[in-house]
Amino acid sequence: MLFCCVLFSFSACKKNDLTTSVQFCVTDLGGIPIKNAVVTVKEDNIVNLTDEEGNTPQFLVAVAHNSINKNEDWFGVTVTVTAEGYVPMVIFNCIVYESKTRQVVVRLFDDDGTLPYAAYVEIPTEEIIRKLLA
Repeated sequence: MLFCCVLFSFSACKKNDLTTSVQFCVTDLGGIPIKNAVVTVKEDNIVNLTDEEGNTPQFLVAVAHNSINKNEDWFGVTVTVTAEGYVPMVIFNCIVYESKTRQVVVRLFDDDGTLPYAAYVEIPTEEIIRKLLA
């Protein structure tokens, strides 16, 4: 019995140690890359800067499911993107997948003083939504 408990505990811990990856490309509205944008995955407090092409290195993100997606290969994270001269962006529920690296393009608005921030929420694919509705 003790062996099973120890084995189960180890397996449960390993599940929590799973990671996946996501990479961001940050541009202005015209598609011009933004260098030195600060991109943060809030759940893991991972911060990366963009390079000359507006790309971050890959983020290794801890896999985190909830009751809605516990048997699925996708989940969502919260991402913030800031850059000097641009309106800060927040992505709620940025969809990532256990099985593949997600490439996300983020377009920032020029900061002309009219917007304090911009934000959007991502939703899963139509197939996943239909499955949730069934």
